[in-house]
Amino acid sequence: MALPAPVTAEVDRHLRRFTERGKDAFVFTSATGVPIETSNFRDRIWLPATRWAGLNGLRFHDLRDAAETPVRRPAPPPKSGWPASVTPACRRY
Repeated sequence: MALPAPVTAEVDRHLRRFTERGKDAFVFTSATGVPIETSNFRDRIWLPATRWAGLNGLRFHDLRDAAETPVRRPAPPPKSGWPASVTPACRRY
């Protein structure tokens, strides 16, 4: 997926300012430079940001929907033999 030039420029600025050099460097870290744990990100960053923006209940994974909306096609029906638990995901995504 190609990123728009303004996004690419912002990511480049972030990488120069906040990350170490090297192909294995983390893109996002905590204030102390260690990898962000999922629970810390959700509780300390995601939930307060969504409340502030008036988007209570928005899940991080929901961003996938927003990114796919312009190119989304109708979802194919689930393949026979898939567990019933897969069906809602096929309909949603």
